[in-house]
Amino acid sequence: MKAQKHWTKWIVVLIIMMIFTSCTGSKSNQKGQIIVAIDGEKIIAAEVMIYFLQVKEDFEKVGGTEVWEIPKEDFTGGIPPEQVAKNQAYDNLIKNKILDKKASSLGISLKDSVIEETKQIATDYFNKIPKEIVVKYSITNQIVEDTFLDFRLAKEVSDSINSKYVPKEEQIVEVMLLDEDYKRLKEYDTKEILTLSIVQHVLTNTAELNTNDELVPLSEEAQKKAYNKIQEAYKLAQSGDDFNSIINQYSEEIEKDSYNGEYKLSIVLLSDELKAVLEDLKVGQVSEVAKTEYGYHMFKLIAIEPPSDQEISSYEAEFKVWEETLKEESIKTLKQQAFNEIYEEWKKETLINLENELWEKMSLF
Repeated sequence: MKAQKHWTKWIVVLIIMMIFTSCTGSKSNQKGQIIVAIDGEKIIAAEVMIYFLQVKEDFEKVGGTEVWEIPKEDFTGGIPPEQVAKNQAYDNLIKNKILDKKASSLGISLKDSVIEETKQIATDYFNKIPKEIVVKYSITNQIVEDTFLDFRLAKEVSDSINSKYVPKEEQIVEVMLLDEDYKRLKEYDTKEILTLSIVQHVLTNTAELNTNDELVPLSEEAQKKAYNKIQEAYKLAQSGDDFNSIINQYSEEIEKDSYNGEYKLSIVLLSDELKAVLEDLKVGQVSEVAKTEYGYHMFKLIAIEPPSDQEISSYEAEFKVWEETLKEESIKTLKQQAFNEIYEEWKKETLINLENELWEKMSLF
């Protein structure tokens, strides 16, 4: 009987231990769940969370902590901010892992000094992660170190690819000309651009700005009234009536009183509709009526003001600086495009298995 009691006691102890082990094991597995596998490399929730935290910081640097409160209707593509951030974190994770796997075949590795520097940065970062996040996802200093080393190695691979690609001059120019302002300014010489026409202006509105600063057409009846009004003003101008009086009586421009309807314009930089009625105008003449998305316009040319040598010199110096900046940005764009093409090919060759249900449960908060 004593022996039976002895074994019964140990059986109870074993059952309790099994239950305890089962519970703690389940909790541990939950923290260490595999969220995604990339060519067989298993990525657990702790590592994914580091990517989440990085993107969360990036978003808040730009939009502040209130960025997460922006309604999805006002955000990119109508997607909630948190979902956009999660998508970005996922893309970053996949890209870094793919680039890291290509490092050895490209002969790229991190120097010892870079490794030590990165580890120190990782440790400092780990110490700043909120404790509740660390506990919830079982994030360790080692996991942060390994992830930060992944970041650094991926950057080395990316930089190496970009440094080896040199775009052709005609490619650079083609991208630069995609900038509408640059394209327009390149069509004319400096003197044409800086020559100003002093004009008086009459406007009758066919559209107005709503509360979102969007231009909204007026009713058909209001637009017809605007047309009739500008035609009446035009007839008076052609008859030789005082243009200032016409402005006061007919123009619907909000700031007409501040400028007496008078402006200095670079004709070559105007829209095609306005340029058409102004480019051949002589001093003292009144233009034909022009129609734009804002309404009907009529001008009187008061004077032409050519630029000084100093103005030409200053403009050309500033333009050159801007052009160089635009060229640098265009080169970066072309390098990024070349890199993206290579990366997308690598991505096609990569086996990615995402545990969608587990992924959906993960949150930035």
